[in-house]
Amino acid sequence: MPIDLTEHRENTSHLASGDLPDKFQSIFEPWGDYVFASVMILIGFASLLGNGLAVHVFRRKGADINVPEVLLLNIAVVDLFLGIASYPATIVAAFSHRWLFGQTGCTLYAFTCYFLGLATILSLTALALFRFVKTCFPQRAQWITVPRTRLVIFLIYVYSMGWAMMPFFGFGGYDVEPFGISCTLAWTHTDQNDKNYILAASIFCVFLPSAVIIVSHLAILFKIRQASQMFSSKSAGKQSSKAEIQFIRVSFGVCFGFLIAWLPYACISLWSAYGDVSSIPLWMTPIPVLLAKSSIAYNPVIYVLLTRRYRVDFAKALRELLHFSLNKENRNMINTGPSDQLEMGTLANGDINPRDESTVTAGEILVGAENSIERNSMEEVVRV
Repeated sequence: MPIDLTEHRENTSHLASGDLPDKFQSIFEPWGDYVFASVMILIGFASLLGNGLAVHVFRRKGADINVPEVLLLNIAVVDLFLGIASYPATIVAAFSHRWLFGQTGCTLYAFTCYFLGLATILSLTALALFRFVKTCFPQRAQWITVPRTRLVIFLIYVYSMGWAMMPFFGFGGYDVEPFGISCTLAWTHTDQNDKNYILAASIFCVFLPSAVIIVSHLAILFKIRQASQMFSSKSAGKQSSKAEIQFIRVSFGVCFGFLIAWLPYACISLWSAYGDVSSIPLWMTPIPVLLAKSSIAYNPVIYVLLTRRYRVDFAKALRELLHFSLNKENRNMINTGPSDQLEMGTLANGDINPRDESTVTAGEILVGAENSIERNSMEEVVRV
């Protein structure tokens, strides 16, 4: 029998933290929770691998890192921490068919996810805005430097922390999700104060950044089209336009991938706060949560699929990881195995290293060539 969201909320809103069996009990059958947990495990593994490689790839650039990559590095770090902080608790709760960490744990969990989620969407907003300024107002592009980008990232954290701290001072609140195994903003509470907070957070933390991202990318696309038309008869112009469009694809993919994950959640929140909450089927409430939580696995995939330069960097990092594992296994064989294992280990090392070095060298040449193309691309667009 379907569970009505209004009835479920009314039956649980009065409960204190000591009344955990009702308030924090999952409303789904065990198999539903197991499916939820399994999906979370897959997304979590992809997020840890992808964001871990992204952090490694961008950090190794050192002083050569550029402004967009500083923001992408920040996003990867935030997503990595978000996965570590949020996924284990939800997975354990799903397998246990209830939230296990009480009201205090629920509040801390919701605060952490909210704070880091805001930091991610605002970093994506800054990425889109910086690309807009550098492409459409090149005379002001010199203002956008790596040190100033780091200052912007600091301000992003301050802004995100301010919004995440408001529920602790009576404006809004944190509570368990209606389906019982995760926690978030109290978007199903009937208190007018909570409703006002949901509205304000939706506007200033989701819809307004979304508008900035969309308008910025539309303006960039228009500028790129103008540049392509002006250089249509020149091979250098065609190459410049192609390289620039390739980079813009990454920004589009990252930004819109995140918006697809978070806009449904914001809409459901507003619907629950101001609309007819009973019209929302309770089985539907985990879907926006899964979309939002899966967003942390989108970005590394987009880097790999849409940009050859990042594909080379990611492949190189993955090769190094596998090479390290193979060398470790070979060392174990040498230290513990007989003479024939020693010979096999030596041959393995001799066979792997030359191929790896030649592949890395070719990759570095390709990266250098594409970096040159990207620099030429920016110069051509700036002249426009």
